[in-house]
Amino acid sequence: MTRHSDQRKALERKHARQREALLARQAQARRRLERKQAAELEHLADQLTCETQAIQACHEPRSTRREPRAFSRRSSLPAAPPRGATPGDVQQFADMVEAAAEAQPASARFGEQVFLGPIFELMRLRHEVRDREHFRVLLQIARQRGLLQLSRADLVSAMDPSLVRASEFRDLNATWHLLTPRLSRARALRVKR
Repeated sequence: MTRHSDQRKALERKHARQREALLARQAQARRRLERKQAAELEHLADQLTCETQAIQACHEPRSTRREPRAFSRRSSLPAAPPRGATPGDVQQFADMVEAAAEAQPASARFGEQVFLGPIFELMRLRHEVRDREHFRVLLQIARQRGLLQLSRADLVSAMDPSLVRASEFRDLNATWHLLTPRLSRARALRVKR
């Protein structure tokens, strides 16, 4: 009887230790989850601010748009792609980018692709975008919605380095330098068929 009672007490102590360890792991997991949710909430708030600025910029009359400001290489906006701009705004922006790409000379092109830097400069001069950051955000939205096809400059040795630097736009882990215009994409699709 004593032997069974000792085994039972040992088993109860073992279960108590396991229960305490489990409760400690649950508390730790709960704290991690709360920190993660707080970070996600802050990130979503940043995204909403970014989207609101992009949408307001699309609706702002050209005459009241602010002059471009100096930009920093590090983006102050969230890296995650913003959502929420109306399809019409984004489509209008994509059309303006395509029109600016068509107006580019051969020196701003690499094959059928067009460098983003000269496109941005032309759109800034036309007061279609405020600054690099505004252009980057709208570019990001349009690319994510499939309205623009962007690519990275992989053959940098064959390109003008200053043009590549001026055309660099970062989005999360990706870097974009070139736009493939719709006409080029349409020709490529016809050739594949």
